[in-house]
Amino acid sequence: MVGFQGVDYSIFQILNSLAGRSSELDFLLATMASDFLIPVGLGLILFHKWFSGRTDNQMKYNQKLVLISLVNMAIAALLVFILNLWFFRERPFAVHDVNLIFYQPTDSSMPSNFATGTFALVLPMLRVNLQQAALMILMVLTGSLSRVCVGIHYPSDILVGFMLAIFAIPITLILVRYTNALQERIFHITRRLIPT
Repeated sequence: MVGFQGVDYSIFQILNSLAGRSSELDFLLATMASDFLIPVGLGLILFHKWFSGRTDNQMKYNQKLVLISLVNMAIAALLVFILNLWFFRERPFAVHDVNLIFYQPTDSSMPSNFATGTFALVLPMLRVNLQQAALMILMVLTGSLSRVCVGIHYPSDILVGFMLAIFAIPITLILVRYTNALQERIFHITRRLIPT
């Protein structure tokens, strides 16, 4: 494990060395690492997906994918919560001398909540438009790696977050399979509240 931790810390040092070089780069890294830009961007893409579709069936399919994405994110967040009941990892800035250009989160560094949540949100969308999915994956990777650069995560925190998001998929699919009546009720209510 010491060997892996050494590699993890070495990669962290390389990425974190980008911070503090210029105010412009620091601003860009901090903006990409923020809790708002990437999640809001992904939310807007999902919002667009909810209302897109050339036919009624295509729109319903897209809406189901958006719902699956939201459920997958919720299940992944639950997995993070359960894992953090038994495991806590200090943030890099609490253990090492780092170039910290971001606020200091107090929760466990591993897994990255950001990486877990955003990747879990994106995974179900891989079934549709490949260009749109590639853009979303790029957004997640940019935001996640930026969080290493600004000094608040180790690379392994991001990797474990991605793994939890992937692990959530089969749980989500089982849950979705057995909740069709509830899903139809949700779609019925949302279509009445927000005509498409």
